[in-house]
Amino acid sequence: MKATYRRAVMIALLFLFSIQGSVIASEIQAMWVVRDDMMSPESIDRILEFAAGNNFNHIFAQVRGRGDAYYESVIVPRSYLLKGDFDPLEYILRKSQDLNINIHAWVNVYYLWSANTMPFQRNHLMYIHPQWLDNKDFRYVNVKNRLSIMRHSKGGSEEGFYLAPTHPDVEKYLLNILSELSLQYHLYGIHLDYIRY
Repeated sequence: MKATYRRAVMIALLFLFSIQGSVIASEIQAMWVVRDDMMSPESIDRILEFAAGNNFNHIFAQVRGRGDAYYESVIVPRSYLLKGDFDPLEYILRKSQDLNINIHAWVNVYYLWSANTMPFQRNHLMYIHPQWLDNKDFRYVNVKNRLSIMRHSKGGSEEGFYLAPTHPDVEKYLLNILSELSLQYHLYGIHLDYIRY
């Protein structure tokens, strides 16, 4: 009995050491790419050239920054900054394959809007679901008042608007976004940012 136990412990230790060695051998060299740098095929080509030339093997590409999408979505409104039908996420995924660079979708989770004016897209959550916005008390956010404070605040005390993590529809909405990304694109991973609120 003791010999069997000792043998099982030795096999488990050897297995753990072999896993650790393979993890060290496959070191991750990652870089984060902000959505504004993925506006065109040319800018993404430059990013990939830089990444490959500097031995990066993972890119965290920001695809949802302020409640807008830098990918094809039926849930999140498309960024008004994107021209035509260009899909930055599809493009970087396709172009990175030959370079052995793994692409992660970088998603701002609760952070929704930071400008001191309303979004251009009328289907943005700021317009269609203001009741989903987080507030310091239990009342709905007065969006016009908060925007005015942001315009006149020199100290930057207002960072912007966040989704309320306690609202039941927000959780469903966010899970749908993550499902859409993982089902529609062949991603290496999804990086969740702005979990704080």
